[in-house]
Amino acid sequence: MPIRELLAEARQNRDHEAVCRLYDQWQTEGRAEELSQWDYLHLMNGLYGLKRYEDCLELYKLQKQAWPESDLLHSK
Repeated sequence: MPIRELLAEARQNRDHEAVCRLYDQWQTEGRAEELSQWDYLHLMNGLYGLKRYEDCLELYKLQKQAWPESDLLHSK
């Protein structure tokens, strides 16, 4: 199953730990092109929920590289 579908399922279940596992898997496999801005936001919310602030910052940087004009993640 694609990471986007797994992420949507984990997000619907409000399973921050599953979101973080998906983030760890995604980081290992380096599949940034599969994610939308909203996927970045949902990953960040899961990481933030488990106090993984350094990973949140890394996601923010990656999102800003992919979409420099976007302010979607500024609130985090």
